[in-house]
Amino acid sequence: MGSKHTHSFHIFSSAGNIPVEKWNAILNNGDVFLSLEYLKALETTLNTTVCFYYAIVYDKNQKPEAIAVFQIAPFLFLNKSQPKAITSNLVKDSKGRFSSIIMVCGNVFAAGEHGFLTSKGIDPETTMLVLRNCSKEVRIKYDALYPEKRISGTLFKEFFPQTKCATDFLKEKGFLDFEIDVNMILPISSEWKTIEDYFDDVKAKYRTKAKSVFKKSKELEIKSCSPTEILAYKNEINVLFNNVISSSDYMFGVMTADCFAVLKENLKEKFSFTALFYKNQIIGFSTAFLNGNVLEANYVGFDYDLNVSKGIYQRLLYDYISQAIENKVLQIHLGRTSELLKSSLGAVPVPMVLYAKHSSKLKNFIMAGVLKKLSASPYELRKPFKAKYYNK
Repeated sequence: MGSKHTHSFHIFSSAGNIPVEKWNAILNNGDVFLSLEYLKALETTLNTTVCFYYAIVYDKNQKPEAIAVFQIAPFLFLNKSQPKAITSNLVKDSKGRFSSIIMVCGNVFAAGEHGFLTSKGIDPETTMLVLRNCSKEVRIKYDALYPEKRISGTLFKEFFPQTKCATDFLKEKGFLDFEIDVNMILPISSEWKTIEDYFDDVKAKYRTKAKSVFKKSKELEIKSCSPTEILAYKNEINVLFNNVISSSDYMFGVMTADCFAVLKENLKEKFSFTALFYKNQIIGFSTAFLNGNVLEANYVGFDYDLNVSKGIYQRLLYDYISQAIENKVLQIHLGRTSELLKSSLGAVPVPMVLYAKHSSKLKNFIMAGVLKKLSASPYELRKPFKAKYYNK
């Protein structure tokens, strides 16, 4: 138990030990990524590669005022050509990849603000102050269990521009703010009842592109999978997922088919696993979460050899739009990567800010210089909708 001013907190190292009523008093059916059903799915299937900790913050009367999730995971650099300023401070794993153990207040497995929730009774600055103290307590607990696996740095991830609560306090404590990726967000019109309505709102050029994708993928069977079906195809799913991961520059937390199956079991209709089949073989999949008024697109995997000829990835993106319309959400959060392609669907980039601090002051100084050079790749923003859409 830790305390600061009139607030105290308790750290839990297992979701199974969290007092459900106290946690849910703050959750209040809010963020699906902070629901115990979601957190238990991650913990039970991914605890060999990630350490999970949870915090409940209390006021002076022991009433819950905030909940938070901390994850400790190796950050692996898959791209060998990293700046010396980064690699000189890293160790290599068993496969010869540079890695660094990072503690995150937030979610390694989802883009967006999913690290904590608060009641109205606690102000933003106090929240960050207490969460900073929680992170110190988490580190003490972790170091006691894994003295040989030192945490290199702490990350608070990741905030939309309008979220002001973290900025000043974390900067005062030596955290560096930086933008690397944007979250591509597609607003969903309430006038769209089917994907055909969406296509009616886009310019002819983009409708033609969509028709080409649907023509290429016409032989594919698209199917929503149950937990049993996910497990039946788990080996293929892991291969398809690794195809995508291996083309990335880095890897932070490894998702598995086993986890997808438990997520489906625990979250029911709030989690979708959509598979594409060709000649009875699974050649692509996507996952998404229904999170209030938002459809959160999550992971995809696909066969790169068939991707272009069968339009796999683009077909999965159009399916996200269908899911969003069907569920009457206000937005799809399409996440990072493939900004140009997502922009051509009508998604707009929203920058996300992360706050990082290295355990060593000297390395923190070096890291500041490196982070300033990192930024999202430039691309040209598309405007696929007809003029009336933008003038609404």
